[in-house]
Amino acid sequence: MISETFVEKTHEEKINIIQTSVIDWIENPFLKELTDRFLRTYSEIFFKAPAAGRHHHAYEGGLLDHSYEVMQIASVVSELYPQINRDLIYCGGFLHDIGKMKNYSPYILKSGKISTATPYKRNDYSKIMDHFGEGHRIITEMVKDMEYEGYTIEPIPLFDIHHIIASHHGPVALRWGSEVDPNTPEAWIIHQADMISSRVGGDDPNNSPKV
Repeated sequence: MISETFVEKTHEEKINIIQTSVIDWIENPFLKELTDRFLRTYSEIFFKAPAAGRHHHAYEGGLLDHSYEVMQIASVVSELYPQINRDLIYCGGFLHDIGKMKNYSPYILKSGKISTATPYKRNDYSKIMDHFGEGHRIITEMVKDMEYEGYTIEPIPLFDIHHIIASHHGPVALRWGSEVDPNTPEAWIIHQADMISSRVGGDDPNNSPKV
């Protein structure tokens, strides 16, 4: 986790931490604006969402913790390989799971209390749009807005971010939900970082990644 008290910080404090430890590190203008725009537009929802129902980071603010962990882990790994595009690591690591923002709702028991075994459950929206498709939708909407406002859209890094989202659960043969196999070094690193965060930060380290 980022810290034990991170989820207790004010919205403005969280914004500042992400601004100085993620967005300021990105050099590519397009990816910097994409990440910053996401933060400006969705932070209220993103900062409160869980990362899963019960398998890992299943608490309010868990999605933010998980996303930041993935970015940090991937950043450390990329330091070993100078050919890695660090901007894709920062942006892709932080945005890989943004499609989960609307996928979970508190699991309310008949007693009216929230379940302690499974604090969150997948809601009806997640049955219509899984977090891969929702992630693509969010990116596409932001890019359309950027284009309308006159920003220069860079197709190659945009494609790479979509690829990271599509492949972050690893090879399709694993049946963990990926739409395609990871086919770039950055996508492989993000996948492995996601595995580490979800297993080390999860309730059961023997579980495969769950959505």
